[in-house]
Amino acid sequence: MATVRVSTNFGIACYFNSLLQIYFMIPALVEAVMMFKIDDETLASLQEEEKKAGEGSNKVVEKRIRESKKLILELQKLFA
Repeated sequence: MATVRVSTNFGIACYFNSLLQIYFMIPALVEAVMMFKIDDETLASLQEEEKKAGEGSNKVVEKRIRESKKLILELQKLFA
């Protein structure tokens, strides 16, 4: 039985799904995503920072960085 992988609902699922399918066909991109490493301590730190993130300009940038890292982790699950 095949394993079904599901991504987090980003609200634009059809568009995003088509992009994922295209991205999956780009070997260099898949390799780069799969090589991205984040240790448990950093992941825990990201989750803690997310809980206390404010709305200041630096906080917005920090949140975007955290969200980008989380997206890459989700892509790793899908591409695996």
